Amino acid sequence: MPTAIANSATTTTGSRVREHINVYALTYIALPPPEFRLDKILQQRSGPRSISPEFEKLEPCLAEDRRRADALEESEWPDKCSEDLTYLPALLRDMHLYGPGREPSFAAATCVRDLRLRFLGAVLGFVHENRSPDVAWVRARHPSWRIGATDEYWHESHFDWPRQFRSALRIGGVMTAPGFLISCLYGWYDPKIKSFQLEFRGICAGEKLAQFRNLPRALRDPKNAPKIRDYLGTLGATFEIVTASQKVHDLRTRFCN
Repeated sequence: MPTAIANSATTTTGSRVREHINVYALTYIALPPPEFRLDKILQQRSGPRSISPEFEKLEPCLAEDRRRADALEESEWPDKCSEDLTYLPALLRDMHLYGPGREPSFAAATCVRDLRLRFLGAVLGFVHENRSPDVAWVRARHPSWRIGATDEYWHESHFDWPRQFRSALRIGGVMTAPGFLISCLYGWYDPKIKSFQLEFRGICAGEKLAQFRNLPRALRDPKNAPKIRDYLGTLGATFEIVTASQKVHDLRTRFCN
């Protein structure tokens, strides 16, 4: 259940953007020119890599959607599942007929391929146009950002963690700092806690990156306690936020490794 957040208080071109992007908004991002399309870049690259050029081709995605549809039709749905989930097999089979734009779904490999080409291509183009000497991959995590099979937070109306993350960025001065931050919600299943652990991952540059790296310290600063109470309602909720960063040397290469 990824959520993309594009945020730029001041880019090098002077533009100001702060936008929450859902799956439907991603479908309206134009396909990038060839120099920023991951499928084209993969075909051009040589040497060792962990991603095969086949990864971004349409045919394997269509085959994967058919495999998922077959598996879903053979499965028994738990009582707690939404009725919408029963339409997934038909949705997956329709991908090759109507394309991912008709009914976008992160459950479909075909749709995710299309969104990946659009979103990551747009990121490559944006970073190319807004060059910065200090660009890094960033991560932010809190222990409470997790979802279990029996939780009620699967519906986005109950999903508060993007707001918590944005509030923390605002309190820590990341929102108003010059530069850019593009992040999305990433999750993996932890069998020890039988839940999906979530964290925000993305790319950051400029003064925003310096403020992001300082975020845990800023949230522990007593002078920010009133803001934390106003935005988050509790002092303890932000103390355990952990951030990490890693410098990016060649974004095109890293996307395709």
